[in-house]
Amino acid sequence: MPSESLRKPSKYLRLDIPINVSHHVVLEGLEAWFNLELISEIDFQWRNSHRSGNRLILVAIQNESILDGLNIWLEMGLIRDDQVRLIAKTRFVSEIAVEKPNYATPSKHEPIPSSNQPRPTENLSGSHLARSPQAPPKPISPKVTQSPSKVAQTVRSLISEFSTMWLLFLGVFLVVVSSGVLAASQWNNFDAQGQYLLLFVYTLGFFGVSFWTSKNEHLRLTTRALQLVTLLLVPANFWAMDGLRVVNNPAGVGLGLIAGCLLSGIAIFLLQTSFLYLESQKITADLQKRRRIRRQLSQISIATILILAWLHLGWMNSPYYPLIAVYLGIGAIAISTFLNRDQGLNTADSSTFPLALITGAYSTVLLVSRALLFANVSIFKLGLALGICGWVLVQITNKTERLASASLSHQGDKNLAETGDLAKRSQSQKSSESQSVLSFQKDLGKVLLGLGWLVSVWDQYPWQAFTVSLLITWVLCDRLFKHEEPNDLTYLFFWGLQLLWLGKRLTPEAWGEQTLKSLLTLFQTNSEINLLGVLLFPYVIVFLVIAAIYHDRQKPSLALRGELLALGFGVTLTCLSFSNIYTLFTNLTLAAITLLVVQARRSPHSSDLNGL
Repeated sequence: MPSESLRKPSKYLRLDIPINVSHHVVLEGLEAWFNLELISEIDFQWRNSHRSGNRLILVAIQNESILDGLNIWLEMGLIRDDQVRLIAKTRFVSEIAVEKPNYATPSKHEPIPSSNQPRPTENLSGSHLARSPQAPPKPISPKVTQSPSKVAQTVRSLISEFSTMWLLFLGVFLVVVSSGVLAASQWNNFDAQGQYLLLFVYTLGFFGVSFWTSKNEHLRLTTRALQLVTLLLVPANFWAMDGLRVVNNPAGVGLGLIAGCLLSGIAIFLLQTSFLYLESQKITADLQKRRRIRRQLSQISIATILILAWLHLGWMNSPYYPLIAVYLGIGAIAISTFLNRDQGLNTADSSTFPLALITGAYSTVLLVSRALLFANVSIFKLGLALGICGWVLVQITNKTERLASASLSHQGDKNLAETGDLAKRSQSQKSSESQSVLSFQKDLGKVLLGLGWLVSVWDQYPWQAFTVSLLITWVLCDRLFKHEEPNDLTYLFFWGLQLLWLGKRLTPEAWGEQTLKSLLTLFQTNSEINLLGVLLFPYVIVFLVIAAIYHDRQKPSLALRGELLALGFGVTLTCLSFSNIYTLFTNLTLAAITLLVVQARRSPHSSDLNGL
């Protein structure tokens, strides 16, 4: 058709906004707009290379994703709410044609009654009665339905979940228990290879049933449950293979290789078909249909889940291998999380059973539980493992929150345009439920981080506690960059002091004693506390530098908090060094030099010097 060959010209939106956030946030916002195809690759690369400006000036393509991009920038703090409203009023306004009421035109054979005389009506007796004027009908106001309370929404969601998912889990659990009791009754009649074959055939049976039910769209929930049970049985197979010593003879080695390859293939197949990655969502101008491109789960995530299963082999050969296996598995999880931190995951198709997340968490818990309960590994040796698990959980939650905010806003606008307030209420209910789940995951990650630090801080050389402290510092820095709250800077200040304490404990004893004696002789004092007034003064300088950076970025609250922390800590160090004249002189000299540098930097002539 000729109308289809004509395409709408592209519209552009020019933005000139001040930068009030860190350049790291600006680059994340530009990357999000580049992924939404709002800016070109050339513009993105140019903005990426020019980081020194205080204003962000760009020309964006005004397509269907512009609202999502503005919403992402609003959450990041790149743009204010009044600026978004101004853009919406000036650029996203279109005229709506008002429909005129259609009045029925009388036929040419029917007489048109006069407007001055009332039209008479005739009754059964033949007398004529004047028609009384009728009042116009009153408009019927729509009945306003009161939105249910949060308690009612929670109870309703719980009832729906119990009526579907938990009943399905109950049925699967009964099948597992009944078949387990049946196998236990004949357990002693088989050798080690036969006992393992029972579990292996049992796993293949669950996979076969899930593959058969996947062909029926009405059994999607049942298929998900069966796939989840199959994936949870994969690491249990490797544990049974090692615990029953199946691979101690040549026939067992062949059986183990065949079973391991088949189980790995099953896990790869289920994980690749369990998630939808949203690579692009475009609405064509002619057909007005959404286009989705399916991609597979990242190969790194699949390899990590398989590594967690294969690490169950070989525990009987060495008493040191269980601890090594636990840290190899935890390290693989950390590397996978770090490498996949920028990958967008859409779990809308599998929100009830996020198979990869559940399988990874279950495999990790199974590996750690076996080391603690069956391999006699002390929990004080697993502090770093617990800390890494908590850090991974916090990072996954942060990424899910960042991606879910954009997808929920886009879906909410779509539902509101289609069905109105009802879809908006249902969307807000789903958003609140997902936020509660994400909040629980983040709190659990923080608890694991604290537990990992607590069980490892008592070592003579607490290198595990020091590493966990670095991970906690990472989390605090992420929170500070995201929210930019002064309290987060305070937490980071005191946590940094704890890092210095752990670093002192990690110092070799012989080298530390020799250095301490040299410093005591240099300052002619017998108290180690007096030395703190000099040795910890660089920490004051570090936070003064941080305060100066926030001052340059026009963050007065953070700059003031950093200066107050540095001032209070500097006064404390001066009090600690007060009992010795040499440490006091050194402390006051350092304080005077620092104050002179700060004052010179804030003087009106400093800007002229920097301009030169």
